[in-house]
Amino acid sequence: EHHHVHGYIALFFLFGGFGLGCFLQVVQERYMAAIPYTCMLFVTGFILAVIHHYRPSGHWSYWGAWYQSVEMWDKIDPHVVLYVFLPALVFSEAMRLNIKLGKRLFAQVLLLACPGVIIGTLLTATFSKYIFPYGWSWAASLVFGSILAATDPVAVVALFNTLGVSPRLTMLISGESLLNDGTAIVCFNLMMNVWRGDDVTFAGGCRYFLEMTVYAMFLGVAVASLGLVVVFGSAESRYHNDAMIQVAVTVCVGFLCFFLAESEVGTSGVITVVSAGVMFSYHAWPRFVSRETMKTVWEFIEFLGNTVIFLLAGLLFGHRVVTRRESQQIERSDFFWLFVLYIAVTLIRLFMILVLWPLLNCCGEKITWREAMVMTWSGLRGAVGLVLAISVDRSVSEYALDPKVGSRMLFHVGGVAMLTILVNATLAGPLLRKLGFTKTEEIEEKCIEHFERVTDAHARQALQQILDSQDKDPRFDGAALDYTNDLVPVLSSESAAQEPSGRQVNAKLRMCREIFMRAVQHHYWEDIEGGLIPRTSRVARILLYSADAMLDDCRQPLKDWTIVEETLDDHQVVPCLSNLALVWPFSNFSLLKELLPSEQLIMMWQIYAALSFIESHKAATEEIAKHFAPDGVLGAQVQAMVQQESQTQCALATELLNQLSPEKVQSVKSRMLAGKLLQLQVEKVNELKETGLLSEKGASHILHRLMDAQRNVSIKSSVKTISFFDASPCGDDEGGDSSSDGSDVLLARYHKD
Repeated sequence: EHHHVHGYIALFFLFGGFGLGCFLQVVQERYMAAIPYTCMLFVTGFILAVIHHYRPSGHWSYWGAWYQSVEMWDKIDPHVVLYVFLPALVFSEAMRLNIKLGKRLFAQVLLLACPGVIIGTLLTATFSKYIFPYGWSWAASLVFGSILAATDPVAVVALFNTLGVSPRLTMLISGESLLNDGTAIVCFNLMMNVWRGDDVTFAGGCRYFLEMTVYAMFLGVAVASLGLVVVFGSAESRYHNDAMIQVAVTVCVGFLCFFLAESEVGTSGVITVVSAGVMFSYHAWPRFVSRETMKTVWEFIEFLGNTVIFLLAGLLFGHRVVTRRESQQIERSDFFWLFVLYIAVTLIRLFMILVLWPLLNCCGEKITWREAMVMTWSGLRGAVGLVLAISVDRSVSEYALDPKVGSRMLFHVGGVAMLTILVNATLAGPLLRKLGFTKTEEIEEKCIEHFERVTDAHARQALQQILDSQDKDPRFDGAALDYTNDLVPVLSSESAAQEPSGRQVNAKLRMCREIFMRAVQHHYWEDIEGGLIPRTSRVARILLYSADAMLDDCRQPLKDWTIVEETLDDHQVVPCLSNLALVWPFSNFSLLKELLPSEQLIMMWQIYAALSFIESHKAATEEIAKHFAPDGVLGAQVQAMVQQESQTQCALATELLNQLSPEKVQSVKSRMLAGKLLQLQVEKVNELKETGLLSEKGASHILHRLMDAQRNVSIKSSVKTISFFDASPCGDDEGGDSSSDGSDVLLARYHKD
């Protein structure tokens, strides 16, 4: 009897698989840390496919709804998988890119993702053409080669972050994966056209490749720009739902980029999403109202995407293997050729890296042989290649081709993905340890030990304060100290400080600069989130960029103010357009003023940057002195050298302030003070609401008034708005030099409130 299968049954596998993934994540982190999470998902999916295929309907464990849901996902259109899951994974990775490091490594990443993909495609096609006993045509071999050219090192990159591998090597591998997914899919589509019998010339192929890349980049920038307008407006408005709106915008941009590129424009969806993600990484983070909310939501989306796509990959691969094995489309000899192919693709990747090695070293920092070995071993294949192979398998019947070709391609692609996930990802940790990538420097170990002693001393001091308190806390009064000491071992033993070695001056300098710049970056964020620096201002991004630049290379003396000044100087003033931004109604759009800055606004940026820079360096210097004794782990000499470097940079910032108009400096200081006071009021209102003393309605009423005042601080510039009839757009802005009138009115309004 025929039973109608409802579409909602598909949700059973989606959420059931997600729940299973959560369980596997808990098991992996606690008991099986050596096995990557994606590896466990793939194997679990394969096992589910075998059980699903061989379990009879009358078995006691048979569950009709689950069976139907798995059947629906097994027949899923591969394009749906790409459209639903790939944009989330790609955009999440691109949005977290370190732009400074990415710019430095871009040429090397581009070499690996473009010529590297072409070399891998050609060599793999040659192998499948002349070594495989299948008699494939060149067109079929090139399709197969392009599928295997796409790497998916998500398991290895996650392991890199856990083991503390250098950000540079992590960026090389993850950046290559981001771009080569796009170039491999472009090559795949081109080779599929050739296989179908379309007339493809060399010139036509080059034109197609440019359309797939250049159009994609422009489309990604365009869609991201529209999304950034909303993000900027939300950061500026400070309404209750701004954080939620910003998260929703990032999700929409990630998925719309892929859809518009693939479905409407006909260009590369992956490259479009990467371009949009890079735009957000560079422009959006200082403007996000809640960084923690944004990170948490996208970590969840990424976790959900990886869980479902790798579980589904194992399910689809397992089902194809068992069904095609029974239909004799996959033979026993194919398993032998699978292991030969696995060795071949590993050697091909090694050959590709060796061929490009001289060019890679010419384009950037030299790559060591140990890094080359890790890059070779990290060339995992994943769900993207498997989805493309399923697409080929479905296309075979449409073009009356041998069905065994599609079955064998699917088997070999899925098999290589399985072997690289099982073998490469699992053995990546031991390989990194063997090559010394996880070895912690002596000075870093001593810093960690130092802060362990700091936290231990803090616990002992807190205990002593509780014991000495005259007003006894009923929660602790009468507690058994001996039992407490057993539970907190540091309370019963004093850890002896180890004398640091005096021979590692360069290592100590690097570590001290890194700690110093992390403290500086933290204070920049405090100024941004504390209302001193407007989120929508370029100053926020420039200061954070300078800190990232210094953290990227702590071997060099501090020069972050030089970076700030150079970045500010890059903004050219175009009087015709800059003055147009001062004319009503354009003057109401602060984003337009940011894009078309006038001399007055750039001067304002310089003052904001210099004041925040000086204070952040001062605070970082005090924190270093507070937590590191002169005779401690870093040493007095190293701390003095870094302090001198900081003072030199602060002197340059102070010199700039002295060259500017005192009235302008006073105006910006007034704005920073107003911003801080208003933010303190907002925090106090939120505190009263959380404690229950203030109702939701009362808090909303007060916050709206404060947010209006905050918008005045962030929106009003130091340039007076001029009427359309008085404007002289292409003339000199002699009348635009306002004093601190705007800020004085603002402070007067604040005191009145």
